[in-house]
Amino acid sequence: MGAKSENDVPKIEEQRNKNDVALNNMLKRNDTLTEYSENEKAKYRELKDNLPPEELTVVREERSHIRENGILNVIHKLRDTFGKGYDYDLFKKSEIAVSKSLNEKPISKKSIHQQLQKKQQQAIPRKHKKHEIER
Repeated sequence: MGAKSENDVPKIEEQRNKNDVALNNMLKRNDTLTEYSENEKAKYRELKDNLPPEELTVVREERSHIRENGILNVIHKLRDTFGKGYDYDLFKKSEIAVSKSLNEKPISKKSIHQQLQKKQQQAIPRKHKKHEIER
């Protein structure tokens, strides 16, 4: 157990007790958050299912923008908190799991800026200039 002598046993037992208390607190918090998540998903699905089709498209677009910004904020907070311990691949797996639980498509890997540029390019017809070839 890492005890070098009999004197270390009380310290190790105290640390084990602290770890048990911390584990119990984390398990309670996890249960609370799981219940909260399930309730919020149920509310979200109910709202989504009751929207008229013409409003659903607008809501999806707005949700997409809110979601993208939220994800960026979470990534920054996680990087600040965990530094080098932050794992982008683990975050992406979690993001995909959340998308599946909400029956949504995961956000594409394109940046928000790239997506906005693409929408702007599609909305504005381009005029091509003729270039003369000099010989």
